[in-house]
Amino acid sequence: MGLRIGVLATRSLWAGAVEETTLGVVRSYPEAGEAERIDLKSLHADEMIAVIRKLIASVRQGAAVESVGAGIPGVIRGGIIEESPNLGQLKGLHIAVRLSEALKADGIDAPVIALNDADARAVGMAAKSRALDKLARAC
Repeated sequence: MGLRIGVLATRSLWAGAVEETTLGVVRSYPEAGEAERIDLKSLHADEMIAVIRKLIASVRQGAAVESVGAGIPGVIRGGIIEESPNLGQLKGLHIAVRLSEALKADGIDAPVIALNDADARAVGMAAKSRALDKLARAC
């Protein structure tokens, strides 16, 4: 059984490796304590995908990946960012497909799901509590 990787876009990009319900290695961009803050709005979609790939490589540490979930602020339907006031440059991006294709180049052939960042947090909290069937539903 491989790792599940969670990616979250907030003021920074975050990636974490999850095994069962235990969060393992976590990395961020920019790295914690980095003197210069980077505004994610300044990153082109291709740059953001490249950063996410690096974060995933860092947290997986060569382990097999079972799935990847990406929480992005805005309206996300069917893996497409329909609207994102916080990251307007990503509007219209089929993030799930683009990230899946990019990860295949890194030897990761795992399902990728994209959803609203708040929904992703709720699902993560429910999973940690072993209550996915009771507390949260995500499509």
